[in-house]
Amino acid sequence: MEKEPKEVQNQIFVRNLNYQTTDQELTDFFQEFGPIKQCMIIRENGASRGFGFVKFALEEDARAALESKQSFKFQGRELKLYTAVKENKRKRGHDDMQEPIEGDVVIKTETSKPLPATSGANAK
Repeated sequence: MEKEPKEVQNQIFVRNLNYQTTDQELTDFFQEFGPIKQCMIIRENGASRGFGFVKFALEEDARAALESKQSFKFQGRELKLYTAVKENKRKRGHDDMQEPIEGDVVIKTETSKPLPATSGANAK
């Protein structure tokens, strides 16, 4: 029996990023809520995929960001914020864009399937 996905309380998933946004710019923007442990825009072949993750030092800071900015503009784009979710372990095939495995941080929406982000084995 599989376990339920677990929310990562101090990490948020950010959708609809400007494709030219850098990790540092995203870090600078979210630092108003508190110290950032890691900020990562997901890239494929060096190009932004338009989404990323912001990991705060404290859960309260992540919660404050989510509560105050569910939808807002940054660099000309209306961003969407969600609590990041850690998925359960699954076997991965030859294509890394298949269903996520344990250690991956993903976000599920009602209208789409999970978006794989980083693999625990491939994370930097």
